[in-house]
Amino acid sequence: MLKVKTTIDSVSIFRNGGEVIRKGSAELSAGKQTLELGGLSSSASYNTVRIYSKPGIRCSNIRYKNIEDEDRESEKIKEEIELENRKLEAIELQKSLWETNGDFSSRKDMNIADVENYINQLPDRIEKLEEKRIELSRNISKLQKKLEEQLLKENASVAVVDIFCEEAGVYPIELRYHENNIAWYPIYEIQTDGKKSLELLLKAKISQNTSEDLKDVAVSLITGVPDMSHVLPELHPTYLNIRTEQNIFLANNAVAGSMKMMAARSAVAEEAMEDAAAPVRVSNELAEIKSEETMSEYLLPDRKDIYCDEDTMVDLEKHDIATEFKIVAAARKDPHAYLVATIKTADLPISEAISAGIYLNGIYTNDVYLDPDLSKEETDISLGREEKVFIKNRLVSKKNSNVLLKGQKCCEYVYETTIRNSSDNQITIILKDQIPVSQDKTIVVDKIDLDGFNCDEETGLLNKSVDVAAGQTLKTTLSYKVSWPKDKKISETTKAGRKYCPQCGSVVEGRFCPECGTVVN
Repeated sequence: MLKVKTTIDSVSIFRNGGEVIRKGSAELSAGKQTLELGGLSSSASYNTVRIYSKPGIRCSNIRYKNIEDEDRESEKIKEEIELENRKLEAIELQKSLWETNGDFSSRKDMNIADVENYINQLPDRIEKLEEKRIELSRNISKLQKKLEEQLLKENASVAVVDIFCEEAGVYPIELRYHENNIAWYPIYEIQTDGKKSLELLLKAKISQNTSEDLKDVAVSLITGVPDMSHVLPELHPTYLNIRTEQNIFLANNAVAGSMKMMAARSAVAEEAMEDAAAPVRVSNELAEIKSEETMSEYLLPDRKDIYCDEDTMVDLEKHDIATEFKIVAAARKDPHAYLVATIKTADLPISEAISAGIYLNGIYTNDVYLDPDLSKEETDISLGREEKVFIKNRLVSKKNSNVLLKGQKCCEYVYETTIRNSSDNQITIILKDQIPVSQDKTIVVDKIDLDGFNCDEETGLLNKSVDVAAGQTLKTTLSYKVSWPKDKKISETTKAGRKYCPQCGSVVEGRFCPECGTVVN
C-alpha cells in the first residue's frame, strides 16, 4: 500500500463549515494499486470526500480507517507526564518535611546553633522548592496540551482507495471535502469623523478547531450557508377564533434575550480626538469580491495562517455612505443631546439586521443596531452624547380651573427648555418635544404657544431646529391646555411600541409583565 501525504492548499469557508482542498503527489506504477491518503481530520464529513488527479487514473472502492502506527508518539508523551508527576510529588513531600521539621516546640535534642542554622536555611529552601514545583506544573500543562494534539492526530482517519493507472509516473493527488469545525462570523465597524463622512467596514472573524494549524493556505469566505435540504418556504392557512385566555405567551426566550441585550446597550461616548497630527489607522488589504447568483465570495489577498483554537481577523470590504450629521435632543425624555448620523436606508449594504461598533475619530464609543427596514426612508445612527451641550426641561406651571357654564375642567401646562452651548462653535440642534393627543371627542387639547415647533397632529410629536451660538444659553417655552368633562377622570398612556419581558418573553402593555410580574421599563 502506497502512503500519500497531503497538506491543505486552500479552504473556502462558509458561515458554518468549509470546503477544504488538500494536495499531495504520488509516484504510481501502471496497473492496479492501493493508495492511503492521509490528513483527514476527525471533524471532516467523509461522505463528501472527492479525489482529483490527472486523466488516465480511475479509482474505486473508497473506504476510511484509523491510522495504524505501532510506535505511537502519545505513549511517549504519557510516560513523560508520569515522570514529571513523580518529580512533583517528591517536591511536595520535601516542602512538607522542611516545614514540619521547622517546628521545634516538642524537640529538646537540638542546640540553639542548629536551630538557628535550620531556621536561616528554611526560607531559601522553601523558595527553591516552590520554584521547582511551579516549573514542573508548567511542564506538565504543556505536555498535557501536546498529548491532546497528538491524540487528535493519531485518531484521525485516512482514505484508502483502489486505483488503476494507465501509465506509470508522478501524479498530483487532491482531496476535497467539507470540514465541519471551521467557520467565519461577520464583524461590522462604522468609522466616522462626525462631520463629513461615514464608512461601513465589514470584517471577518475566522475560527477553526480541526486539530491542525492551517499554514500558508489560500482562503476565501462565502456568505451563504450550505443547506442540504433546500426546503422551500410553504404558507399554511391561518384561522381566527375568539380568544378566551387573558394573557398569551407571544415571544420565545430567544426573542426576549435579544430584546434584553438591545435594551442594555448604553449611550456613552468619549470626546473626539483632535484632528491635528492624528495618526492614520493601519488597515488590512481588502478582499476581492466575487458575486454569484445566491451568494458572494471574498477572496482574501495573500496566503494565510489560521491557527487552531485562535481567532483570525481580516478586512473584507468598505462602503462610503452619504450622511447628514445633526445634533438631536428630546429633553422631556433625556437631559442629553446626541450626535446623530442620518443615512438613506436603501444605502445600507446589508440584507439583515446587524450590530456595528462605532468609532468616532478612531475612538470606540458604542455598539449600534442597524436594521435595513426599507419601509423607512431614512435610518438614524446615534454616535453618542454631545458632551458640550447641556439641556434641561422643566414644568414651569400647571394651572387647574373649572368652566362652570360648559361643565368642564381645564388644566394649562407651561414647559420650558434651556439649552446651553459650551463649545467654541455655533451648533444647530433638532429639538424634539410633544403634546398629548386626545383619543376621546370629549377631551380637547388646545395649543396655546408652540414657540415655532412643527406639530404632527396624529401623534402630537413636535420638532424644530434651533441655532445656538458658542457660549450661548437659550430658552424656549411650550404651552397647551387640556379640557374634559368635570364628572370624568382622564388617564394618560404612552404608546412606545411593543415591549417584551426580559425574563419570559411575554408582551407587556404596562410596567409589569402579566405572566411573571417582572418590572419592564
